Amino acid sequence: MFRRQPIQRLAYASLFLGLLQHVVEDNDPTSCDANSCTWGPGSGPLELVAYKLVVSRNADGTSFDWTLSGAVKPSADFVAFASGNAVPGPQRHHGSGSFTVDFDKAATLGIAGDAAGQMQVTSYSNVGPAQLHVTFMGARDNDHPGTKNNIVYAYVNDNAGGGDLDFAVHNTTSQDRFSAHSRWKNDGRGRADVAGLGSGYNVSLSECWGAAPFNVTYFSSNVKVVVAPWGGPDSGSEAQCAYSPAAFSGTQAP
Repeated sequence: MFRRQPIQRLAYASLFLGLLQHVVEDNDPTSCDANSCTWGPGSGPLELVAYKLVVSRNADGTSFDWTLSGAVKPSADFVAFASGNAVPGPQRHHGSGSFTVDFDKAATLGIAGDAAGQMQVTSYSNVGPAQLHVTFMGARDNDHPGTKNNIVYAYVNDNAGGGDLDFAVHNTTSQDRFSAHSRWKNDGRGRADVAGLGSGYNVSLSECWGAAPFNVTYFSSNVKVVVAPWGGPDSGSEAQCAYSPAAFSGTQAP
């Protein structure tokens, strides 16, 4: 199903939040003043990079700004590669906010792996139904080495347990574009409407599926020859879709 096809780099959003949560909630700060606390600098004895996290209380009394930096040991020249704003929720492990991770700056410390570009989590929240909005500029396209993607991504759960995923990708090297809008209900039934432009060809398709085991109940594409996953003969009936009519993404990546 299209809603299950991950944009791998966006996993960094949850990884960074989990790391910061662990540091702040499970470790005492190294030092504090009236409005901020610092964790570090510190690292394991075999790690090449020392890290420092600074969290500052804002004047509103409810939100916090944070900056995560690193320095290649034994240097004390710290490079800030992630920063954000956090608003604690009413329950532990719940909150909202925004943050940015600069993988190009992280690469100067040798900690970016094969990631590149800047990931801006423009908003996130798990107070009520979860939602995540991300703009990722200059991400490496591992399927097309040597090229870069800009990505816009929005994920929103609803109160009934269903959700909505809308993302768009622009390969700034080839100028290819791809977008997908997927909707699903809490019983697993859903629909994805996908559009792509590459090498001068436009492709659009819709696919619907039922509850587990998520068998396809409807498929339609403007490409009628079998070119998985983009083309093939129409099958099923749109009347069996959990959502109708089609709702293609209105998002366009920069």
